[in-house]
Amino acid sequence: MSVLDWLKEIGLDQYGTIFDENAIDMETLPELTDADLSSIGVLLGHRKKILKAIGQIGADEPQLPAERRPVTVLFADLSGYTRLSATLDPEETHQLLNSYFNAVDAIIEEHGGRVDKHIGDCVMAVFGAPVAHSNDPERALRAAAEIHRAMHRLSEQSGHLLRTHLGIASGRVVASQTGSARHVEYTVTGDTVNLASRLDDMAEPGETLVSDAVHRAVATIANFKSRGSAKVKGLEAPIPAWVFEGFRQSMLDAEDSVFVGREAESRQLHAISESILAEQSGQIVLLRGEAGIGKTRLVSEFLKTAQAIGFAPHIVQIVDFGVVRGPRVLRDLVAGLLEIPINAGEKERRRAHEQLISSDVIASEDAVFLYDLLDLPQPDRLQSSYAEMQSDERLSGIRRTMGALASSLAAYVPRLIVIEDVHWVDKRTLDALTGFAIDLRSCPSMLLLTSRTEEWALSQDFVSSFRGCPFTMMELQPLQHQDAMRLAEAFAQTSIMELAPIVERADGNPLFLEQMMGDLSEEQHLDLPDSIHALVLARIDRLPEQDREAILAASVLGNRFELAALRSLIGSKSYDCHSLIEHRLLRVEGEEFVFCHVLICDGANASLLRDRRRELNMRAAVYYKDRNLTLHAEHLDRANAPEAGATLLAAAKEAAERIRYEGALQLAMRGGEIASGSDLFQLHMLVGDLSRRLGNSREMIAAYRDAYDSAQDNKGRCRALVGIAEGLRITEAHDELLKTLDDARREANSSPLPKERARICQLRGGVHFTRGNIEACLKENNRSLDFALEAGSRELEAQAYGNLGDAEFAAGRMVTAHERFDQCISLSQEHGFENVIAANLSMRGQTLLYLCRPHDALADSKAALELARKLFNPRAEVVALLVGVYILELTDTDAARNWALTGIKVANRIGATRFENVFREYLGRISAIEGNRQEAERFISGAVESFRQSVSNMLFLGGRALGSLALVSQAGDKRRALLKEGEALLAKGVGAHNPLWFYRDAIDVCLDLEDWDQAERYAQCLENYTSEQPLPWSRFFSERGRILSRAGRGEQVADELQAIVTKARTIGFVNTAERVESFL
Repeated sequence: MSVLDWLKEIGLDQYGTIFDENAIDMETLPELTDADLSSIGVLLGHRKKILKAIGQIGADEPQLPAERRPVTVLFADLSGYTRLSATLDPEETHQLLNSYFNAVDAIIEEHGGRVDKHIGDCVMAVFGAPVAHSNDPERALRAAAEIHRAMHRLSEQSGHLLRTHLGIASGRVVASQTGSARHVEYTVTGDTVNLASRLDDMAEPGETLVSDAVHRAVATIANFKSRGSAKVKGLEAPIPAWVFEGFRQSMLDAEDSVFVGREAESRQLHAISESILAEQSGQIVLLRGEAGIGKTRLVSEFLKTAQAIGFAPHIVQIVDFGVVRGPRVLRDLVAGLLEIPINAGEKERRRAHEQLISSDVIASEDAVFLYDLLDLPQPDRLQSSYAEMQSDERLSGIRRTMGALASSLAAYVPRLIVIEDVHWVDKRTLDALTGFAIDLRSCPSMLLLTSRTEEWALSQDFVSSFRGCPFTMMELQPLQHQDAMRLAEAFAQTSIMELAPIVERADGNPLFLEQMMGDLSEEQHLDLPDSIHALVLARIDRLPEQDREAILAASVLGNRFELAALRSLIGSKSYDCHSLIEHRLLRVEGEEFVFCHVLICDGANASLLRDRRRELNMRAAVYYKDRNLTLHAEHLDRANAPEAGATLLAAAKEAAERIRYEGALQLAMRGGEIASGSDLFQLHMLVGDLSRRLGNSREMIAAYRDAYDSAQDNKGRCRALVGIAEGLRITEAHDELLKTLDDARREANSSPLPKERARICQLRGGVHFTRGNIEACLKENNRSLDFALEAGSRELEAQAYGNLGDAEFAAGRMVTAHERFDQCISLSQEHGFENVIAANLSMRGQTLLYLCRPHDALADSKAALELARKLFNPRAEVVALLVGVYILELTDTDAARNWALTGIKVANRIGATRFENVFREYLGRISAIEGNRQEAERFISGAVESFRQSVSNMLFLGGRALGSLALVSQAGDKRRALLKEGEALLAKGVGAHNPLWFYRDAIDVCLDLEDWDQAERYAQCLENYTSEQPLPWSRFFSERGRILSRAGRGEQVADELQAIVTKARTIGFVNTAERVESFL
């Protein structure tokens, strides 16, 4: 905590400036007396209040929480201490050590670190616990550099050559209060501590060795050379070590990272700089954005542009540690403007003072302010008057002096003055900068300030204080997705990385993206990098205790949560999240709260120790138990509760009932990873069913195989084998399917399992249907109906009617098939068996087509398609699309093409190659109707060649496909050969749809070839095929073929042709009517 924060806490922050001017910090605070406070102008009542608050510092300190934290650990040892102590008496050694510890401890605390312990002559320090900063590795390294410099001063004071060697490592540790009832201390434990100690041992006198993580964190601002690798106890692989050689002087020396996007902002900055040169007047730009959004990178890129058009750059970076804040900011700025090295000696600074006064750049009466800005001691004649000067008068003089200097220099060369991270600056320095900026309006200069949005709430007073100097504020937003992808591709180490999840998680923050890409590994490429974790903790650690507890608890609830849930976790009915919104950690969306960035949620959650996380998840599980079964199950899972597997099963079933199949699948798959016994079997079965519904046939088969392995009895194994068979049916692996069904039947015969036996018969009947073995198909499906009735299952009964419909369909008995399908659908509608309806409704539609009712047929197909999509049943969706294409090819070719293209996609997704080729066949038929016979022949030839690869496919689909190819081919001999091949195939016994379409197409082929006798023969074949159950389809196309043959011979059949056209249009066979009309 800073003194200003402490003063705010006790309601006396108006004294912040006075305390700062008198160098009062938290270390000197306990030494203040009433007289001290009176001498600096604190009122009596306020003095009493301050002294009382000082007395309470340290009392009732809350116990620091145990957490996982990314930290930087520093070890500093005196080189040659053992040898030196041997030459000193114990008292001298004691004094020397005290001086050493005083110097080192002060530097560590000055840079925001915490002295963990002294071990002999060694200091162990931690940066990042209990309070994190966004740049802890840099802080530790700067502290190390300062410690080396301090040894030179200590050597002069003690008369002994003193040197140190240091080791610094960064990584994740457990930070907690540890010890016994008698002694407790706050410390950190983990491999990072061991590594820092080992690096310290390896370092030479005057040297600092750092770990690879530290090197990566500061590589753009510091120079290193490799020292090879360090072997650390407890770590298998050697760890790279780096020798720190020093910091780079400025942003101009830093290595640039990849720069993408920001075109609009770059154009705006360039336009402002051009305007300054054109008008010879100054402007102020404030560049704001969250940590890591790319402010520094944009400024770095703009510096190149500005230098190219004549600006001289000067950069000051403000930090929230060490001495580079307050007056030091102004002194560094002046040194930069005068091109004096920051560490220049007093002689060089005095020379600059004399030149500025003698040349009248600075008025002689302002010499006193120039002494201050050049960090020179005041001459005796000015010392007392400057010390007694009022604060406002001193501030005004400093403003005036800096303005005169900048104006004078800008008269020769335009100036670009960059002050980074102005949010860290104290109020007095900000006032000085504001006044200085006003003086820039009359000279060609740009003052470019950068600030974090979450650290500094911009007030209207700040903007209005510039009084006439043009002021532009630019707030950087996250990178657009395409720019973030380009950035990720630039960072990617190989071309095979899956970048999308990383880009999505970074959410447009370039630093977050860079750090995650830098931490990629094959095993865990989405782990939260320590650098991002530290950024998040730096914001969380500044929160009051209750808010800190709330944000950590909220991270357990996830990126989005309701306030009531958070209140339940932290045990506060009145907590309102207001402070977390103010700190830009959360935002409100509707009635929910959302983390401003998903990595804030991840960073908070990563800090929780296992036991604390488990406790919070159990609380969340209790809260959601009667509110949300899915969240109840997920939190039980995260808490490693023994009942998590069973609860995930219940949650997955509930989600599936609500037709939320993707979510149900995730729950079931997770449950399968942790459950056992019957729960495990049920979860695998559910994964199989959900994979089927989602069209993932391979995953479906794999899940049912897992279910078979986890089954505990015959019934379970039988059910699992039936599930495997269902998947094999979809992928058309018929031989393996029959073998699996044989195994399932053996399991079913061991127990009375009529339901399972009914399903086995259904699946066997389906294979016989596909292979054209109609008698076997009918036999199996009649057995299936018997088992369904024995089981008392109306759903299996409905399925059996549907399968019997398939068998009658295959036998060419379309009237009976229609009756069976109608029975199936009526029973299913009565009992709400939507999946059965989806599977059979389109088949009823196909029978309606053969009954010459295409409009009713299409209505069934559309209804089946809608229902299949609602139920996520892709196989039923494919069948509905296919039947729809059969119908539309006769009525609406544009719609038929769209349905066919959709069908190809769905069939491809579920691996149904056979159906995919039928759709290609029909794309060919449609192309032929549209006059593109070459494309038509290409489509259908490909389908036929695919069918030829399988005997069963050729028997099931080849007859019709050969007819289609004959229809669209152009060479007469080829067409006759295809018809001959088709007839031979039909003679072997094939599915009913083959003769119905083949004979119809053969009639048209013969009409094209003017072979009237053959056309009439095929018309008779069509009629004969359906003689057992005459069909309107066969009757219509046979009659049409005969009349067209007579017309071809020259007979006068105009009236009969017109009647056929009228009939075709009445039925709805539009394309057929148009062909007949061509004869008229």
